[in-house]
Amino acid sequence: MQESLLYPFLQNILLALFCGGVIGLERSFRNKAAGFRTMMFICMGTAIFVDIALVLSRRAVNYNPGIDRIVGSIVTGIGFLGAGSIFRSSEKNAVEGLTTAATIWYVAGLGLLIGFRLYVLAVPATALALLILVFFGRLERYILRLINEVPLKFKKK
Repeated sequence: MQESLLYPFLQNILLALFCGGVIGLERSFRNKAAGFRTMMFICMGTAIFVDIALVLSRRAVNYNPGIDRIVGSIVTGIGFLGAGSIFRSSEKNAVEGLTTAATIWYVAGLGLLIGFRLYVLAVPATALALLILVFFGRLERYILRLINEVPLKFKKK
């Protein structure tokens, strides 16, 4: 690999490793199926596919890899991966895995940002995802608890 390609590629992979890893750690702490390594691979893999498309578009004179089609294919493929994490729990009589599926999709989006070298967007997007995963679950439980404690004044008897 030429030196001019190596450094941006390594930057992308290391940032994707970090961003996917941070989100994956949170998922692992909660014992979710798609955890630390999975999120790193999703983010890094997406960044690699974007890198491939960008390198091909720069090198080939008469070749247009259709970067929009590559991005669309990534989104579709990740959608199938995320759909595999959704299931219906007979014990709880509820659908589970929706947050994991959404996180998989989001981490692929981070990989796209990183692949296109939009680091200034990828880092705060990672922090926002971590904020949502860590604190908004607590906020959601608190709000639901408040709603359940409020007496219903207009209850039919």
